[in-house]
Amino acid sequence: MRTFQSVLSEAIMYDQQNITYMIVALRKQNLISMNDQYNPEIFQEVDEKIYAAEKERALFTRKSVKPYACKITENKFVFVLAHNKQDATYAAQDYSGKKVTKIFLYDLDYGLTKGETFTSFRELKKYHDHFPVVVGDYEPRMYQSALSNKKIAN
Repeated sequence: MRTFQSVLSEAIMYDQQNITYMIVALRKQNLISMNDQYNPEIFQEVDEKIYAAEKERALFTRKSVKPYACKITENKFVFVLAHNKQDATYAAQDYSGKKVTKIFLYDLDYGLTKGETFTSFRELKKYHDHFPVVVGDYEPRMYQSALSNKKIAN
């Protein structure tokens, strides 16, 4: 049995803003309880106040955050979670002290390793409240060793 609480959790996790707005608005008007069984037909009963609140952004929601890979040297990238390319560029330049030469948009579910653990940008996003934020950088090992003249032990 799916409840409105479980549907709301999924909507927030997958950035489905319309569903998030609707459930929060219905709850604020005491039309549903979060433990009620989910019934999508109730959305048809939503009145103009809810639509107006959505347009005015009077209800809480998180702006869409996207992962960007900002190229700062021939072989080094800075990964940034930001609302747009401009914010990502500024954050990468502040972090690295170098100009961003290219920027790439990644999928939130793109898999990457952090230390010895496997994660995704979506998981990293959960740990931050303010954006843009630098979540890491990447430089292939062969370039690290060539640039630093240090041997890498395997």
